[in-house]
Amino acid sequence: MFALKHVWIITAVVAIYGIVNGFLINATPQICLALELNSGQLGMIGAGIPIGYAVSCLTFGRLFSGIPSKYVMFGGATTSLLALMLMSSANSAGICILAQVTYGLGSGAFWPFASAWLLDFQTEEITRTRLLRFYNVSWTAGTASGMFFSGLLCGAGYIWLPVRLASH
Repeated sequence: MFALKHVWIITAVVAIYGIVNGFLINATPQICLALELNSGQLGMIGAGIPIGYAVSCLTFGRLFSGIPSKYVMFGGATTSLLALMLMSSANSAGICILAQVTYGLGSGAFWPFASAWLLDFQTEEITRTRLLRFYNVSWTAGTASGMFFSGLLCGAGYIWLPVRLASH
């Protein structure tokens, strides 16, 4: 029962992170439109998350090998939240790019370490497929919820920014 309690905690954290991810997915184009960026700047912003994610996936495993997965996961979530706050105050392409790279770094600390921590609770009673089902449903539903609700806010005349709502 102890392991299942932790599985639900991880599932909730992953779902919340998915919601934040959904808000970022929907907010980024809105912010870029508001800043009237050119196609080159948009390309750099679009490349930011994959670049940050790739760098962190290639380095964080070795860098944080002695640290329990849950701490790295929570550090990744905190880094991503800071990136969202940075994105919410972006007033130039450079800040948007920095925010996206930072979000990618946070994601590289969050996703691989969340799944590693989740698999620590695999038992005969809680199989790997059941654990991965929790994990996949939670991040998918979280991301979809974040995109849906931020879309509603944009449709209501607001650009969703994680820290503030700015009417346009």
